Amino acid sequence: MSTGMRLLNTHTGRFVARGDSNGPTAYAILSHVWAREGEQSNQDLERLQSGSSRNGGRFLRSATVGRPERRGSILAHPYLSPKIKETCHVAWNDGYGLAWVESCRIDKTSSAELSESLNSMYEGYREADACYVYLVDVPDTHDVEELLAPDHVNTLSLTLQAATNIDIDISMGRVSISAVSAAPRMWWASSRQTRRVEDEAYSLIGIFGVHMYTVYCEDSHAFVPLQEEIFKTIPDHN
Repeated sequence: MSTGMRLLNTHTGRFVARGDSNGPTAYAILSHVWAREGEQSNQDLERLQSGSSRNGGRFLRSATVGRPERRGSILAHPYLSPKIKETCHVAWNDGYGLAWVESCRIDKTSSAELSESLNSMYEGYREADACYVYLVDVPDTHDVEELLAPDHVNTLSLTLQAATNIDIDISMGRVSISAVSAAPRMWWASSRQTRRVEDEAYSLIGIFGVHMYTVYCEDSHAFVPLQEEIFKTIPDHN
């Protein structure tokens, strides 16, 4: 399954390919700061999903009283992250059959999949029908791509503007990012903190509409190929 299409079914918590078997195509995306203790990975969820299948779908009722789950669902699994669980529940209640949760969507043990995901991330966010911001993180720094790409950001817009320096007209889609010169785009991410130094550069790939090979051993040198691609793509460097 292409990483660009691997999403969570919001009724079962299982990975599905977007549009498989005439299934839903509209999806919601989660914007959040990764927890210091780490997030559940793609492999973590695969193990939960596999275990639930073997035990015959034992976890059939959500922690929320009176809310039954479809057979085979992992959304009531005691080891499932509450962040993932509630994202699926909120998206399902809002009418979205699919949810994009970046922390568990990518198989980070595959360098090819990781590179593909980083280069296609902005497009995936742009196509999202709704974006849920995990408010406990505000005013911590969110991924700039997550805040710029979705058509609808369900949170306090002025708070986001104050925390990110991104004009509200841009974050709400009223002004196209292509109308903004290179310098302001770089400024938006100037205060962003990342766990990997390279991600300071890689998080800007979609913002500038470039494509580049990603390698997690470059440290701050990752900005060099990024700047080279920016110069090729954007004529206005002011």
